[in-house]
Amino acid sequence: MAASLSVFSIFAYIYSCQRTLPTLKTIAFLGITLGFIATLLSGGRGSWVITPFVALWAVIYYRKHFSSRDYLAIATSVVLIVVTAVIPALDRAGLVFAELDDYQQIQRTEMADADTQRTPSVTSSSGVRVELWKTALYLFADNPITGTGYSQFTSAREVLVEKGQVDTIVMNFSRAHNQLLEELQVKGLIGGLTLIVLIAAPWLATRKTNTGDTPDKYFATIMLRSHLILIAGYMLTQHYLNHHSGILFFSLGVVIFASIALRAEARD
Repeated sequence: MAASLSVFSIFAYIYSCQRTLPTLKTIAFLGITLGFIATLLSGGRGSWVITPFVALWAVIYYRKHFSSRDYLAIATSVVLIVVTAVIPALDRAGLVFAELDDYQQIQRTEMADADTQRTPSVTSSSGVRVELWKTALYLFADNPITGTGYSQFTSAREVLVEKGQVDTIVMNFSRAHNQLLEELQVKGLIGGLTLIVLIAAPWLATRKTNTGDTPDKYFATIMLRSHLILIAGYMLTQHYLNHHSGILFFSLGVVIFASIALRAEARD
């Protein structure tokens, strides 16, 4: 959520440049700087899958609205973020790569050992996620249309463990830590396509507002689509919409930005 608010602060800064609103510009500057620092220090990996690309795109796309003082403010914000939070973030990134290396080593060791171990051999956070994603893909392949369903979910995973296809650690978790894979393993293509429609519907509903003839309408459409892309990024490493905060944030963002865009279109 902090990552999204940081990106929204970038759009607020751009809007303040377009409309010459110095107070909003100051607030947006603080939101960008403090928001990205908080995101980096939190160690949340899912928030950094898509967020940097959306933020960079926004700055490049609207670069013509920036003055020399704005570029100085951007440089200051970047320096503050780097000095405050980049070193802890790099340490966290190094830990992720180390965990993945350990996971690969464990997989090679298990392939060389003919005996199937009943005790979990994967213990790292990144390794567990890989095992959960593998499990979801196996379950989806076995039940592509409707998934396993909640009633058969546990027993279906036990079968995979017994076959040695996944590590026993997966039995300690109830979710796939990926929104799309979670829907596919439990609800099959029906659930997966429903999730895609949930994300695509607001985008398609505002496609006629992406004309640029009304600045506010176009800006609201851009923010809506950025919101949808960011949420899709968060879904890659967690079951985002199953969290109360996640579904509320997704819904409120869609309602606010889509309402501004569609209302502006109705006025036209």
